Amino acid sequence: MIEWGTVQLSGPEQERDVTVPEEPTLEVELERLTDSETGEQRYGPEYEISWSE
Repeated sequence: MIEWGTVQLSGPEQERDVTVPEEPTLEVELERLTDSETGEQRYGPEYEISWSE
């Protein structure tokens, strides 16, 4: 759970520390996913946290 403070983001070639403010914007969307082989559709939540620097 991320509330606020410093968070380390890392990938295969890059790392970055970011500071999440006490009141970021949280956006939750329901995303439709389609299997490319079977065409089967399913749904899953997508979360996004954003803020202005």
